[in-house]
Amino acid sequence: MVDQLAHAVGTGRRGWPVATSAVFAVTAAVSVAQLVHPSVFHALHRDPAGLAAGQWWRAVTWMFVQDGWLAGTVFNLAILAVVGSAFERVFGSARWLPTYFVVGLIAQIPGFFWNPYGAGNSVPVAVLFGALVDLLIVGPRWFGARIPAAVRIWAVIVPVLAAVDTVLRDNHGIAVLLGMLVGLAMLWRRRGAGAEGR
Repeated sequence: MVDQLAHAVGTGRRGWPVATSAVFAVTAAVSVAQLVHPSVFHALHRDPAGLAAGQWWRAVTWMFVQDGWLAGTVFNLAILAVVGSAFERVFGSARWLPTYFVVGLIAQIPGFFWNPYGAGNSVPVAVLFGALVDLLIVGPRWFGARIPAAVRIWAVIVPVLAAVDTVLRDNHGIAVLLGMLVGLAMLWRRRGAGAEGR
């Protein structure tokens, strides 16, 4: 389905997902290091007190360690591989990196207040997922993509669940919603470019 969607949007990029692979490799290496040496986790996880004390790296390094330890590492790396590759196939590497890191960082800001101590790359992956959900919703109308009705129904439910999740103070919900805003902007621009080309 990803190839078909990428083709419909007109942004399909074949080849190895370079951005996904690079971030996967770094995240896997750091996450495995924390499993062997737990001090790695304690030095890099989200910690407002540490950040306030000048440990500026904590603003980003929480994306590379997992507070779910082995289970969290396996799950988060798996969703990074699947969702990251799909996003990169549709939107490209140049959009992947700022969406993952910049929007992912913005989406994590509430986490410093709602759940001050933690870590994991699931929040930036949720941003990528949100952008892909947009494609499932607007793809048929804007780009003529053929998407099964059941998939479209589930896609429409996602923002509702994300809003509820946000109300419950889980930053994964706000990450999906921010990803949907970014995805909608990228798809709108692509739609306009396609219209000008016709």
